[in-house]
Parts: sequence; C-alpha cells; structure tokens
Amino acid sequence: MAICRDLYDGEKRKRVLAYMSIILSVVPITAPSIGSLFLKFADWRFIFLAQALLVTFTFILTFGYTDTLREKLSGNIFHIFRRYKNLILNKGYILANSVMGLLAGPFFGYLAFSPIVYIQIYHLDTSMFGLLFAINAVMAMLGAFICTRLIRKLSDNLIITFGIAGCVISAAGITLLGSTHYILFAAFMSTFTFCSGLTRPLSTHFILTQVKTDIGSASGFIVFYTFVVGSTCMAITTANWQNPILAFGLIAFFLPLVVLLMWPVLLNIIRNQNN
Repeated sequence: MAICRDLYDGEKRKRVLAYMSIILSVVPITAPSIGSLFLKFADWRFIFLAQALLVTFTFILTFGYTDTLREKLSGNIFHIFRRYKNLILNKGYILANSVMGLLAGPFFGYLAFSPIVYIQIYHLDTSMFGLLFAINAVMAMLGAFICTRLIRKLSDNLIITFGIAGCVISAAGITLLGSTHYILFAAFMSTFTFCSGLTRPLSTHFILTQVKTDIGSASGFIVFYTFVVGSTCMAITTANWQNPILAFGLIAFFLPLVVLLMWPVLLNIIRNQNN
C-alpha cells in the first residue's frame, strides 16, 4: 500500500488498490483448498516447504527492487517508533482506519466459521465445501474488479455507501435466513463478500489520503488493525454458541451497520478538519 501511495495518484491509485484487493481477498480464501490438494499427495510438511520456496523466491526478487521513498529516514529504531506518534495524533487517519477497518471483521470471521457452517452444521462433503469456498473467492475478486469500472462513473463516497449498505442487507439475510438452508447462507455470504470487495480499495485509498508523510507506518498500521479486528471476529464466530449461524450473522450485521452510521459523521469530521 505504501508503494502504491508513493507511485500513483488519483484514479490510477484506486485501480491499483483494487487489483491488490483482488489478490488479498482471493489468497486467504483459496489457500485452504490449495493446502487440501497438497495433502492428497504429500504430508503437512510439504505445505511449509511450499511456503518456504515462495518466500525464498520473493526474497530474491527484492534484490532488483528500487525503493519508492523519496526522502530517506534518519535516526535509530526508537526514532522510527516515535513516528507512530504522528499517526496517533492524526485524528482523520485514526478515525478513518478505526471505522473502515471494521468491515474486514466478518470476512475473516467467515474464513474460520465456514467449515463449521458447511461441514459441521449442514454436513456437506469437502468437495461441496471447496466449491462454496471458491464461489466466495470469486465474489471477492469480482467486487474489487467492478470497483475499477465504477470509479469512472460514480463518486467514491457513493460507491462506498452502496457497498456498506449492501453488506448490512446481506448480513441481515444471513441472520434471518442463513439457518434455513446452506444455499441461502452461501448466497447471502457471497453477496456480502462482493460488497466488501467493492468498498475495500476505495476505503483503503480514503484512509491513506489522510496522511502525507509516514506512509509506510500508516500502511502497516492499517494491516495491523485489520488483523486485530479479523482475529477477534474469528475467535468470536468459532466460540461455542447455541446458534452459531445467528451469532455470525449478528456480527456480520452490526459491524457494517456501525460503519454505515459513522460514515457520514466521519466525512463531516474530516471535511471540517481539512477546512
């Protein structure tokens, strides 16, 4: 994200962030399927070997990388950590990241909850589970791709508003009807993932526009907060609930609802701050 912020501006940056969102959305969803495929012809150690090979390949590529940071930082490691103080004091950035980052919660919650709902509750076999998992991955990718087309015709705020509202409506469907049939759960969850994918590139762009320096720190904190929210939702959704689907649906409903209610307030605060 920091590299994207350094290299691109305006609509091009939004498109690049959308393409990044396609990768970041699809990888965690398709990874379990790839891991299951590996286990068919090798043991679990091969998965970690594959990860080591990928990391080694990526590490080799870094030797040909040119840093995009125009102004180099000076000072020791404590000076670098103190730069996070600038982010904490940036009211617009903290508010934007705190609010918009909540949208990632249900997505990560689904990663942990999907085996429970499809295999334990609805007793589907692993092939059907993999198919429904793959459909959700496609919807995440499709949402980010559609975003690259909509930004040419609609305003960012309007796209984000429609996307968040779509998440709320889809989560309401999961809450009310997700317990009746796995097809309904999968349909509403796929719609939620599509709407989430639609908003993610623009919400990331919106957060990054609140900072002019320390872009790397800002990008790192976005990822950190996303994983904090995501891991918390994963723990909650996999708890021993009497009605697990209802519990997941309520989390998926209330988090985007909070974002939707805070969205106009957030825009107003940032507008006043910039003026």
